[in-house]
Amino acid sequence: AELRPGKRTPLDLDEVKTKLQELLGEGPAADFLTAQIALETANGRGSYSYNVGNMKAEDEPGVRYQLLDTWEQENGKRVDRREPFLAFDSLDEGLKAYVEYQDRHGHLDAADSGDLAGFNRSLKSKGYYTADEAKYLKILQDRLAAQKKSE
Repeated sequence: AELRPGKRTPLDLDEVKTKLQELLGEGPAADFLTAQIALETANGRGSYSYNVGNMKAEDEPGVRYQLLDTWEQENGKRVDRREPFLAFDSLDEGLKAYVEYQDRHGHLDAADSGDLAGFNRSLKSKGYYTADEAKYLKILQDRLAAQKKSE
């Protein structure tokens, strides 16, 4: 694994959605993934090294990562941590890895179904996030609604 310095790479969510539509076609999956990226990156402001989904890194050969301050929910309490997150050289590379991750874990099928609550359950059940499931869903709904308003 290769440690890289954390480099802030703000995202243009319209560009993200366009690129996701190119990868996935028109439909709910591109919308849902854009909403989740917006949630995970504070509407694009909190993206580092094009890790659009704030995916954590495993210590494997060839993996590029950065150490970033974060927090997780444990037993209902916030626990601050410093964790390894994947690092990419471009938005295209980061989106490709994010879509592949979502597909590998079955989240893409859930997003394709058009059921946002089902997509959220899939993310939670497979450990993508540790936050409260209902709160995460509410934020996803808000991000999706904001996206629809800007179209």
